[in-house]
Amino acid sequence: MFHKIAILVAALAVIFPGELRCEQNGEPGVITGTVTYLQRMALPPDAVVDVQLRDVSLQDVPAKVIAESTIATAEKQVPIAFRIPFAIADINSAHIYAVGATITFGGNVMFSSTASYPVITRGAPTQIEIVVRPILAEEAPAHEAAHGLQVLKPVTFAGDLPCADCAGMRFTLTLRPDGIFLSRTNYRGKGKPFHDLGRWSLPNDGTRLVLFSGNHAPQLFAIKNADTLRLLDVEGHEIVSKLNYDLKRDVEVDPIGDTFRFTGEFVHVADAGLITECRTGARWPVAQEGDNPVLERAYSASGTGAGQPVLVTFEGHFVSRPRMEGSGEQEMIVIDQFAQLGLPDKRCVSHQAATQIEETEWRLVELNGSPLVAGLGAKQVNLLLRADGTKLTGSSGCNQMFGTYALEEETLRFKAMGMTMMACAEPLMRQEQAFLEALKTTSSYRLTDEMLELRDGERVLARFESKAR
Repeated sequence: MFHKIAILVAALAVIFPGELRCEQNGEPGVITGTVTYLQRMALPPDAVVDVQLRDVSLQDVPAKVIAESTIATAEKQVPIAFRIPFAIADINSAHIYAVGATITFGGNVMFSSTASYPVITRGAPTQIEIVVRPILAEEAPAHEAAHGLQVLKPVTFAGDLPCADCAGMRFTLTLRPDGIFLSRTNYRGKGKPFHDLGRWSLPNDGTRLVLFSGNHAPQLFAIKNADTLRLLDVEGHEIVSKLNYDLKRDVEVDPIGDTFRFTGEFVHVADAGLITECRTGARWPVAQEGDNPVLERAYSASGTGAGQPVLVTFEGHFVSRPRMEGSGEQEMIVIDQFAQLGLPDKRCVSHQAATQIEETEWRLVELNGSPLVAGLGAKQVNLLLRADGTKLTGSSGCNQMFGTYALEEETLRFKAMGMTMMACAEPLMRQEQAFLEALKTTSSYRLTDEMLELRDGERVLARFESKAR
């Protein structure tokens, strides 16, 4: 009898590798993780988070709910932690399982996951972060600035801006309520336009708009009113010039459905592909058209197991197509031209090992959504996390800092901070205090290309760029 139990336990260990907790004492398997969203808003006290574990093996029938967890948030804010116990007997190693989530308040489902999050079998994890999105643009939470800018639905701004080495450029910017921006820059006489994709925010008092894509330093705009954005310099100051630096709101929304250069993590699950785009961290299903068959063949030939991500580069664009599950339409990515499949161990920078953060000198470029104090003898504000002993060193721009930190997966906390006691100009001292407060408040981080973000939940406290050492 004991021999049979040992064989059963060994078999389950093969079926459920990694984090799946299955022990001889009968403890069930457990899915853990968090549910979050990208909108800048607080959950009301009556908000309820519902997370389901589903069998999604069959495409022509509704997904079967295996287990479910419902969490009354009770004024807690995202990310909301969840835990879904499930019975091992309900799991078939040949099937495909995924989790999805909704957030309900005011008697209505206001947020829902639109991507598939594979779990348990075929090498998929049992710890997952679910990102939910507003299900109706009319009901989506507003990004609202002090000067009346609201992004309940996509909104487009455009204008003719000066160009240093051309006759001028036409800049078109579309802000989406999910916190993502798309832009197109047409340089006169320069051929093809340049496209960019990233995240936007309204930091501090909401009088500024910040665009961050990881391709360059954040772009800053002053919000003059609900219909006008004005480009600022790299330090956040207005540009003194007779030339035009204003973008005006367009009557019609330009979805910028042009072809972009994408880099992201591709995974193939249940006869469908998903892309997690590196610059935004957002996930989209891949449409079954264009160069998708070429990518799928390359993925299959690489030996990457089903459900395992691999880094891909391609030219593609966004489209609206019927949902893979349920009714209505959803946004997808069409792969126009497949370019390259990376090695299986290559990931987006935000998913790299923690050593990418450690032993890198990080230079502060943005604090609480604003550029740093310039002049006044300011030193470079920087941070260096030592891999040996979790010690940190750096400069606040006025004083030298030292302390310790705790780093685990995407969690980062600073503690036991100390510094020299030099006095500096008052603006620098205020910036120093704000920087120390940001370090104190930090609970997580995100890496995007050569940029590091310190975060408190979804709020970005500080942004750094890496400096060659």
